[in-house]
Amino acid sequence: MTGFVTQIGEAFVGAVPEAAHLNTVLGTKGGPVETAWVTALATPRAGHAAFLTTLRPGVPAKPMTLFVNKATLEGDAHSTMTWGPAQAGDEALVYENNRTATRDALAAGARRLPTLDEALEFRDRALNA
Repeated sequence: MTGFVTQIGEAFVGAVPEAAHLNTVLGTKGGPVETAWVTALATPRAGHAAFLTTLRPGVPAKPMTLFVNKATLEGDAHSTMTWGPAQAGDEALVYENNRTATRDALAAGARRLPTLDEALEFRDRALNA
């Protein structure tokens, strides 16, 4: 895909404890994003699990999607929510928020959002919910 530029997106959907905060990176096969993707999959870190999202065992999502939890897994409930609803939807609201946040983050990356002016608008009142 000639001229393709890596797209990076971010989205936050929902309210705690079912909120979804996603970052996405989209790139072409054979490019630097693929190298980073494979490296992340091959080098796990304590508390962070990189894995292919699947529709069911042996059936990966298309396009191939690497899932890496942002927050360190702490306790059984957090692990269960990450391995289940965040990926496959065992809990409807967590699933829907993750699905919506993924779509929104990919759209933001494709549209190169936020713009510089939008980011500068919040420079003196930053917030991480």
